[in-house]
Amino acid sequence: VINNGGFLSAGFNAGTITNLGAINNTNSLAATSTNGVGVITSTNGTINNDGVIYEIGDSELNFSALTLSGSGGVFGGRFSTALFNSTPGTTTINGPLINSGKALVRIDGTTAEDFSVIEVLGAANLTGTTLEGVTPNTYVHSMGDDFEILTATGGVTGTFSATDLT
Repeated sequence: VINNGGFLSAGFNAGTITNLGAINNTNSLAATSTNGVGVITSTNGTINNDGVIYEIGDSELNFSALTLSGSGGVFGGRFSTALFNSTPGTTTINGPLINSGKALVRIDGTTAEDFSVIEVLGAANLTGTTLEGVTPNTYVHSMGDDFEILTATGGVTGTFSATDLT
């Protein structure tokens, strides 16, 4: 069991975190590519996420047979202590996503690099998931703007239980 109340990252020096048991995350769990590719792998493990999980650059989040629980979020892009200060991007999850917490997104515009994307290479179950997002003051959305913020090669089941877009 890993109890993380700070910043747990794989990738500052091309590191790997392999979880076969449990990770309790109350702050940040990140796969980054600062000085090499970081990899977080959870196979038949659990992550209780009351913080935020994200991936930056060429790093990897590999989840197979993962149980992801908690009230925390999965963010598409570079997370920075607060959603408003974060940078949109794509977080790729290699495996299924079963998330009862939050899907966190930032929308700065309508072009692909201007909004967060959570890409699941597997099935995504959104039952009980809250969509939480922010649009900074510089972006004004219009009726009909379209954002594909979640993709799943194995299909999507369930719907967002609530949305909080500010």
